[in-house]
Parts: sequence; C-alpha cells; structure tokens
Amino acid sequence: MAPTSVANKSSQPSSGIISECHPQIFYSHIQALARLGYDEETSAGFLDAAKKTFEISSEEFAKIVAKHVKEKGDNYRLTFLVDEIGQYIGDDPNLMLNLQTVVEDLGNYCQGKVWVIVTSQEQIDAVTKIKGADNFSKIQGRFATRIHLTSSNTDEVIKRRLLEKWPAAADHLKVEFEQIGQSLNNTLTFEKDTCVLQSGFKNEEEYAAIYPFVPYQVELLQRVFDKVRRQGEAGAHLAHGERSLLNAFQEVALQLKDQDTNQLARFSQFYETVKRFLSTSVSATIASAAKREGITEFDVEVLKVLFMIKGIEQIKATVENITTLLVDSVDCIKNDLEKEVRRSLNRLRRNMLIAENADKTFVFLSDDEQEMNREIEHEHINEANVIDELGKIFFEDIVQMKSYRYQKTHDFEFNKIFDTYTRGGRTHELTLQVYTGDVTEEQARAEANSGILVMHIPQEFTEKFFEPMEYALKIRSYANKKISTSLTERQRKILDEKRQQITEFEKKAKEALAEAAVHATYYVQGQEYRFNGSLENQLQSAFEILVRNTYSYLSYMEEPVPVKNANDTIYEWATKGLPAKLDGTFANHLAYDTVFRFLEQSRNRQMVTMKLLVEKFKSAPYGWSENDIAGLVAALMHDGKIKLTYLGESFDTSHPQFISRITKASEREKVMIEAQIAIPSHKRKIVVEMMRDLFNFYDVGETYDEIAKNIREQMQKHFLEPITEMLKIKEYEDPQYPYPGGIQLAKLKNSIEELLSYSKSENLVEEFIELDEDLEEWLEDIQTLSAFYTKTAIRYFDESVRLLKERADDLDIAKNQTEVQKIKNQIVSILTMDHPYREIPNLPILNEKLRTELSNFVKKELGAQLEQMEEVRRKMEELKERYSIEEIKAMVQHELEELQARIEQLKDMDSISRVYSYTQMATNDLRRLEEKVYELYVQYQSETSDGDDRQVEVPISRFIQVMIPSGRVEIRTEDDVDRLLEKMKQELLKEIQNGKVVVIKK
Repeated sequence: MAPTSVANKSSQPSSGIISECHPQIFYSHIQALARLGYDEETSAGFLDAAKKTFEISSEEFAKIVAKHVKEKGDNYRLTFLVDEIGQYIGDDPNLMLNLQTVVEDLGNYCQGKVWVIVTSQEQIDAVTKIKGADNFSKIQGRFATRIHLTSSNTDEVIKRRLLEKWPAAADHLKVEFEQIGQSLNNTLTFEKDTCVLQSGFKNEEEYAAIYPFVPYQVELLQRVFDKVRRQGEAGAHLAHGERSLLNAFQEVALQLKDQDTNQLARFSQFYETVKRFLSTSVSATIASAAKREGITEFDVEVLKVLFMIKGIEQIKATVENITTLLVDSVDCIKNDLEKEVRRSLNRLRRNMLIAENADKTFVFLSDDEQEMNREIEHEHINEANVIDELGKIFFEDIVQMKSYRYQKTHDFEFNKIFDTYTRGGRTHELTLQVYTGDVTEEQARAEANSGILVMHIPQEFTEKFFEPMEYALKIRSYANKKISTSLTERQRKILDEKRQQITEFEKKAKEALAEAAVHATYYVQGQEYRFNGSLENQLQSAFEILVRNTYSYLSYMEEPVPVKNANDTIYEWATKGLPAKLDGTFANHLAYDTVFRFLEQSRNRQMVTMKLLVEKFKSAPYGWSENDIAGLVAALMHDGKIKLTYLGESFDTSHPQFISRITKASEREKVMIEAQIAIPSHKRKIVVEMMRDLFNFYDVGETYDEIAKNIREQMQKHFLEPITEMLKIKEYEDPQYPYPGGIQLAKLKNSIEELLSYSKSENLVEEFIELDEDLEEWLEDIQTLSAFYTKTAIRYFDESVRLLKERADDLDIAKNQTEVQKIKNQIVSILTMDHPYREIPNLPILNEKLRTELSNFVKKELGAQLEQMEEVRRKMEELKERYSIEEIKAMVQHELEELQARIEQLKDMDSISRVYSYTQMATNDLRRLEEKVYELYVQYQSETSDGDDRQVEVPISRFIQVMIPSGRVEIRTEDDVDRLLEKMKQELLKEIQNGKVVVIKK
C-alpha cells in the first residue's frame, strides 16, 4: 500500500489547491443547481466561470474552516484527505509551496483540530526531492506523523477490497482445498534452486482468501511493475506503488467472474494491465508476434510470461517455472501442460522471439535483440573450430591427466586427440582418441590397436555440448566484427549482454561434455569395454587394459625402481647386484636376461649407447621406466656381464659421476654398453699359464673383457712402467758414452704399445696368446736392462764415464804411456759395447788401475817440472840482484813470493795437465817480469841521463854466433826453443847491465 503522511500545521496563503475540484464533486454541484431550476449546460457554464473568477487565500480558507470547527463544538475534529500527492506536485515547486502553506495555516487557526492526511506511492522525502527543491525540507517537518505501508500488506488489501467472499463461498473453497490441496500445491511448485517465490498455498484459509489468484502472483507482479518502471519501458503514467497492482488484480478478477471455481488466474493474464504502461515499441513486439504464421494463442501467452519475468531475479525462466506460471485450473495436469510449453518454446525460439540461455532458461527478445540474435545465428563457424574448442576443454578441464601411472610405479604419457583436434604433439606410444561424431563400432574397433585407446561418446549426447559451444563461438565472432562499428546505446547494451553469455554457453558445453563422457564406450585392441563410476575411474580402468595389452613385457620388472630414492636403488644394484629371491633366482631376472640377450646380439653388429637402450626398452612391448633400465644396466655391470665406456673411457661405480652418466638424458648418448663374452676354456687355459709364468698372476677372469683388463694391467706393471722409467733415466746419459739398450728399449716399448692398442678385448687376448714366446724374451730383456738401470751397474758405468771426462787432459798428455792407454782403452771398450752387462763388473777395477797409473805418471813428471820451476826462481833472483833500483827489486820480490806459493801447490797436484799449466804459468810470469823490469830501467835511465852516448849497435849476426856456435841447431821441443832464446837473452843482458841501450841491426 501507499505511504500516508498526516499534518496539522499551516503556512502562507494560496489559492491553487482550493481551486482544484474533483470531477465527482463538480458533477454533484451541477445536480444541486438543477434542483434550483437550472439546466445542466447552464449549471456547468456557471461553475466554469466561478472557477476562473473565484479566489480564496489559504489564510481565508483556514479561518473559514476554523470557524466551522468552532461551531461544531470542542469535541469536533475535521480531517482533509489528499490522495496521490506525488502526482499533484509532480515537478512544480510552486505546488509544493501551496501544500506547505495550506498545512501551516490550518495548523495556526484550527489549533490541532484539523488534520491533513496525504497519500503517495513514495515516501514524503522522495516526493519533496524535486528539481531545485532543497529549500523545501520544512514540509517534511509539517508531516511529522508518517505511516509507511509496504508491499507485504498488498495481499491483505487485495483480499479485503477485491476478493472478500461471502462466508458460504469461503467455506466451500476451504472444503475444496482440503480435497485438492496436496495435488494443487504439487502442480504449483516451482523448480528447486531457480525460484524464491512461494509455491502453492499455505493452507485452506489462504486459498479461500486469495482465490482465484495464487499467492506468488502478488509479489511477482509487483516485481514486474518495478522492472518496467526501472528499465524505462513504462509510459509516463505508471505509479510507483501498488495502485497499478490493485488495478491489475481487479481487471483479471473481472475476467474470471463468470468462470467456475475450478478456474485459476494465469500469470499471463496480468499482461493486459501491464501493457497499458508500456511504450509502444515494447508492446508492439508481442503484438506483432501474435500475427506471425505458426504462432498460436498459447505461444503468445508463453511469450507474455517470458516478457514479464525477464530480468526478475526471484525466478528463472525454466520450463517447469514457466509451466507453473501458466497453470489456469485446479485440475490442471502439469505434465501435459509442460509438454505444450516445451512445444511452444521451440516454436518461439525458431521464430527468434525468444532465446535459450546456457543454463537452460529462456529469455524474451525485444525487436533489437531478435535482430541481433538472427545475425548471430547466421554467423558461419567452421566445425573444426568448434571441435578444437571442445578438445581444449576436454583435455584442460575435464580430463586433466598428463600421464597414466601404472601400479604406482610406471608413468606413461599419451597423445591426446579429440576428433580431429590434437592436444600437443603425437610423440608418445599411447594415444587417447576421443570420438564424438558418427563413428561406427567397426571403425572404432579397427582403430583401437597399436597403443590407441578409442573413447567413443554416443551420438545422442553430441548435440548437447556441440550446439552451446558453437553458439558461444558465433557470439564471439559476431562481437569481434561489431566492436569497430557504430552502435546505438541500446544495441551496445544488448551486445554486452550477449558477450556475457559466451562464458555461460562454454560452461554449458563443458558440463554437457563431462556428462556425455561418462557414457562413453572404450575400445582396446579391437575389444569393446564399458565401465561404471566417474570418468576418471573409467579412464584409469581403460588405460590399465591398454598398458597391459601394449606392453606385454612390463611384468618382467617384478620390482621396479621406485620413483622416490631411485638413484639410491640403482647404486645399490650396481654395487650389490639384484636382490635374491627364495626360489633361488633374483628379482627382475627375466628383464635382466632380456637386456643382456639384446646386448649379446648387438655385439659386433652395432654400437649400443645408453640412449639406444633406453629408447628400445622404454617403448612397446617393454614399457620399462628409464630408472628401471638404468637399474638393469647397473646390475649387469656388477655381475661383469657388460662394460661401460664414456667417450671411449671405461668407468664403473668408482667414478663419482657413475649414476648421473647412466641416468641423465644429456649423458646417455656418450655412454657405450658392450656385452662381455666368455672366453673358450682352452684359450683361457693358455692365458692362465702365460700370466702365471710371466707375471706370477692367477686370477685372470672369465670373460674376454675381464682377461683383457688384467692383461693390460700386468703389461703396464711389468713392461711399460719399467721401460718408461728406464727411458727417463736414459735422458741423463752422456752423449759420448750413452747408456746401453736404448734401441732395444724403444723397440720393446713400440711392441708393447702395439699389443695394447687393440681396442676389442677378443683381439687383444688373441694377440697376447700369439706373442707367447716373444713376451718371454721381452720380459728377460726388461729384467736384464732393469738390472743395469736400477742397480749398481749404472753407477759403475757413470763412474767410468766421469773418470774419463775428468782426466781427459792427463790422458792426452800420457798418450805415450803404454799402460795408461791400455787401461783407458779397456774402459772405453766396455762403455761402448751394445751389451756390456757382463763386463761392467770389471769397471771399478779398471778405474782404480787407471787412477794409479796416472798418479805414477804425475809423480814422475812432477820432478822435472819442479826443476824448471827452480830454474825460473833462480833467474828471478838474478834479476833482482842485477838492478839496484828499489822499485825493480820490490816488484821482483813479489813475483818470487808468488812463484814459491805455486811451487808448494805443485807438490800436491795429481793431475799432470795442471802441473804443466803451473810450469808454463811460471815461465810466462818470468818473461813478463823481465819485460816490465826493462821498461822500468829504461824509464829510470831517461830520467837521470840527458844524451844518447850510451847507445850501442849490435848486428844480428852476433846473436846468431852466440846462439848457434856450431852453425847448426836442431829444435824438437819447447824446451829446445827456451834454451836457444835464453842464450840470446843473456847476451843482451850483458850490454844492458853495462848501462848501454842495445840497437839490433840487420
């Protein structure tokens, strides 16, 4: 009901409100004048003229009313009722002032005995909020008493003013409800979770009071009027409250007044009342729909309902709710009505009058919406695009499995294909192929092989998810085209609403696809399977069958390497082998044997890398994990069945990178795997004997690789290492007397390296056996050479070389000494032999003999040299005595002292070459001393004498006569030369000592 305000105050005078007259009052005045003899036309003219000329102020009106009240006595009260004050005031502030003035004047003159009661569809504060009416807040104070009547009271007004029954009729309805109430309420039930309105009647009292209407209609119709006003679809005369609601119920009640008591009001019947308040553009949509070919009267009723509840949040336009709104009798069969509603909805949808939302609700379309929907429906969308979007939803939101885990140990990734859409690449052996189209059972069986799991969703479900996804793509395509075009505000609003529906239709498609997938049929290896439970459980069951059929050797791995702590398990198998079982075998022995057989068969045919091995046994029909394969390789290596090399270099568990090399994908191609082959027994016997005889080694191994490894180690230890050490020692030999066996060592090294250069174990072992006798000789040579290079022989050798080098000068001087030269030649002979090993023990004796002989020779030569030294000393003494000049004497004395020191040193010398060098040095010193003395003497003479009368000329023939008195001399040695020159020296000194300057002439 409308709010009511009551006032008892007054203000300024006004005539506007007094001059207005209700039509009914106007007509009663005409009747009164007619009784006085005036006809109707004259009376109307009189009253019209009075209206134009009659004026009374608000204050005068208040005084008249006050006088009237006073005349009636103290207990008299007068009330003025003003209905729909909001419509009277409108947007005119002057009318607001009129009301305020009248109320204040009545209050001032009537002393509270006169009240003004106004009604409005809105509260008074809303009525006063007209343009520029901020100054009229005082009027709110004039109406201090306010009674707010809400919509909750509307049904009471309707029941009492419009629907009140005679007691007998009410009783009849109550009895009838007791009989039909249960079924009627079931018929009038709204769909759960889609409507908050009351379903049916609470009891027989309510049924009798509101019949032929249903309780929900009061609230819902009020929502409709609010929506029409709020969304701007109403004309200018729609009231804000419940008066229009009362009119609507009254008009429908009048339509049903002649019907029997089985009849109920359909909600669509209220449309006629609502229509009067709609703009022509809105109501014309329904009017034109009724004229379309193929549209029935019932279709129009459905369309009216959809229009009225469009945008009403309290109810969704589902099929069941629409059916409930169209129930028109107490004995209605709802199922039949619902079928008729569905047929009607389909016709309306085909004619683009309504649209079905993604949540299976329906919506009324205006002309603009119809036009946009038609354009959207005509958008062309490639079927492949729809399939792609469905495929993305299926593998991203519905089936989120990235891989299938088999028995919690093996993860299998799979290709994901939805009809023609492929999610990612096709790089895996397993494939999930989903078909939603018209695929026959024979086609599905034929394709379900070679690791392909066919999942066929029945054809009857396809439309449920294909159509909403297609429509969502149509909306998106249409919206993208229209985004750059000019649209009206209304069209833009409709387009925004359509955009919002994209997500809803995609959600509907996703839900429908998820539901359809649960009913799928699966095909594996041509066999058909059906599963119960959730989609995830169905796929798990289907993949388990697929894996078992695709990977028939998967069961060979009884104890797979666990995902957690995989490296620890692999290392344990590499160091301890596979765990033993109670039946005498060991875990995973079938897989172990399978891998080894492959490696044996590949030997000498292809190089097997870790990468190749993983690719082979990870794929069908094996399906083992990468860790499983690495674990088997580790176990085979532990048992000596295989050999691992990394970039050509062997490695095992002792290498710090062992685990990473056989497990990391980046390292696999660098790791080579070769099966170890057992050596024939007769060949092994030969090798055992050779290794025992050559190296005193017994544990040679069982396979070629083991034996080859031991051969390499022993050859390295007994051959290459000693040879290398001896060659290193040989680098320090004397070039003149090189160590023996150099060529032999080089040849041995080349031979050994040639043997060890065989990369294949079989070839190495075969060549080792072939070199049986050679190896014995080589070993003897090594031992002989080692006896020289590593023991005392080389020390004797070095001592002899050192002796020859140190006494080389003495030996040259003693070249005429027969015994010395004999011993020297014996030593040199031994040092230069190719095989001096037996003679080397004689070197210490020969060295001692040579030293003794040289010592005797030195002693013998030392006496003669000492005599020469004494002769030099005697000459120095004579030189000293010859001159009386002190400077000369001092110089000669110094040389005598130096000479004496050398003589003392000479007595202890054991080297004849040094003895000779000392004697020669003394002779040279004497010669230089004589020259120096002569220079000093000449200098002294020049300083003490002024003339040259002391010069004496001596012919060269005189010297010849003195030196060669016989006329012939034979010079053989250096001593002969010295004696000849000494004679010439003495002759010249005689002249000099006499103070003469000798001038030699030819």
